[in-house]
Amino acid sequence: MKRFTSIKTVFFVTSALLTISSCTKKFEEYNTNANQATAEMLQYDNLSTGTFFVQMQKNVFPIAQQPEFGDEVYQTTQNLAGDIFSGYMGASNNWYSGVNNTTYGLVPQWYGQAFDRSFLGVMPAWDNIRKAAQTESPQVYALATIVKVEALHRTTDMYGPIPYTGFGNGALKNKYDSQRDIYYKFFDELNEAIQILTDFNAKFPGVTALAKYDFVYSGNIVKWIRFANSLKLRLALRMVYADAAKARLEAEAAVSHPIGVLTEAADIAVLQHSSSLVYNHPLYIINTNFNDVKMGANMESFLTGYADPRLSRYFLPASDGFYHGIRNGITITNKATYAEGPFSNLNVVSATPIVWMNPAEVFFLRAEGALRGWNMSGTAKVLY
Repeated sequence: MKRFTSIKTVFFVTSALLTISSCTKKFEEYNTNANQATAEMLQYDNLSTGTFFVQMQKNVFPIAQQPEFGDEVYQTTQNLAGDIFSGYMGASNNWYSGVNNTTYGLVPQWYGQAFDRSFLGVMPAWDNIRKAAQTESPQVYALATIVKVEALHRTTDMYGPIPYTGFGNGALKNKYDSQRDIYYKFFDELNEAIQILTDFNAKFPGVTALAKYDFVYSGNIVKWIRFANSLKLRLALRMVYADAAKARLEAEAAVSHPIGVLTEAADIAVLQHSSSLVYNHPLYIINTNFNDVKMGANMESFLTGYADPRLSRYFLPASDGFYHGIRNGITITNKATYAEGPFSNLNVVSATPIVWMNPAEVFFLRAEGALRGWNMSGTAKVLY
């Protein structure tokens, strides 16, 4: 009986070992997601960084479009959070019976959208690029950092303190930084990125970075340097009343950099349309498909009052052949009165690119700096 039991035990042990051996032979195959790119695959053609770089660009000004809601994210993060308060445009809808952002009745479903886009669409993508490229491809890391600052400076200007400097450190909760600390960090990051790209351009003149995934400058290093310097100048003028000395230091450094700032029409930073990035301009969808926005009354006053030649470039004549804007802050009880009334539509088409920054803004910033006595390589009058 003992002998029979021993034989039985040996049989089962041997069978188990054979089964384990059979399983482990295909262990990697069984534990690999056939629908997911491997780390090795992601090294091909800069996929490990390129796809995240595209994600970042698409979320600076959100372009995700939905069949039912159109460009809701852009509308709530930009159009109903900045455009209306600046007076450029006037809302023609009566959301929530007229109690909405346009009448300072901020809508909870709206006011967190800009924060979400930054911390779900931009920051995680940048962190992935940082981990993959900061050491191996610093020029790629530099480009991503510039885009991060372009996106996040809008976020902190909207919300104030945000959890910026500690992002990606692995903590379950990150502290909210003061806006002063965030702006100082912006300058540190831009200065580092500019230096990396300047060194890269000197060593490899004419060589591009992430050209296939760059829908702003197609990997042109010189243009990215100009944009980064121009972004520094913008940030400097925004903080001038909080820290004039720091503002002047960074502004003059931006303008005096050997490669400089945006000066030519070809320098404009826009999100280009291409076969690899197909999108409708969000304002086209909001204006044409949903009839939610028109010319702002402030623009009617300024542009018609000064006979500004840019008027027809920005807006279309109303049904009477003249330009009319909607006053912001009014309570709209009936959408049709304004959406279908004698008000001017925006002069924007589906293929209009989203502008991040243009040379006109940079000349204006330099003129303001010169007016303050800063060295902006020109007088306030000439620059203006």
